[in-house]
Amino acid sequence: MNRKIFFITIGWILVLFFVLGCIFYWYYEQQKNPSYAEAVKQLKVPGVLTVGGDIPFGIMEFFNDKGQPDGLEVEFAKDIADRLGVRLNYKDYNWDSLFSALENGEFDLVISSVSITPERSEKFLFSAPYFSGGQTIVIRSDNQEIKSFNDIRSKKIGVQVDTTGYMEAKKYTDKKNIVTYGNILDYDAGTGIVHDIKQGNIDLIIIDYIQAITLVKKNPTLKLLGDPFTQEYYGVMAKKGNDKLIEAVNGVIREMKHDNRLSELENKWKNY
Repeated sequence: MNRKIFFITIGWILVLFFVLGCIFYWYYEQQKNPSYAEAVKQLKVPGVLTVGGDIPFGIMEFFNDKGQPDGLEVEFAKDIADRLGVRLNYKDYNWDSLFSALENGEFDLVISSVSITPERSEKFLFSAPYFSGGQTIVIRSDNQEIKSFNDIRSKKIGVQVDTTGYMEAKKYTDKKNIVTYGNILDYDAGTGIVHDIKQGNIDLIIIDYIQAITLVKKNPTLKLLGDPFTQEYYGVMAKKGNDKLIEAVNGVIREMKHDNRLSELENKWKNY
């Protein structure tokens, strides 16, 4: 065999191996993500994963210096979109209109620290848990009356409307002693939950642990009262009927647990 024929033969062999490699890679990806292609057909806008959230919400979601949505859950949503092979559009909604907007089809998913509860599961589809949290108590640093969880029963409690914090508050005090707020992390100097607890208009706040950390960091006159007293799990939420999309999200969550991406996100933003 002369040198010319030899190099031509080697060239064709390399091309063959390249083509076979591409075929095997495509097959592997199809087997790994068998439901993703069907799932993206359920998206509101083709090629775009539209996600709703309530900004701000501590380290979970906020607007960064460039005015763009940022935080643990925004980055988590971006990872989901990337792994589904689509683009992310993260939209800001008030908490009290978030669930109804999902029902009306204004976006595909809600990713906004939504605790998985039996009541919510009757109306919506939930993914597997992606984050573990719980309710905790915030009081003023100079508060000498509330020394333990047992001291909250007769106190005035501030909570965000329609949250698990509100559900917990109802277990420990009369409804007349519960003050609800649309935005739990409202730092306006003249109004809001932070203003009210500093002024003594409410005695304590029941709030998600992650929110509590943010609240105390930004307001040194406040402090946490012990550890979380409930155990809750956050899930991605979709409207009924979007089963393929939730199946795909569950697949992505499994991948992110397997390759430690979820742990990376949690560690990154807890230390933010």
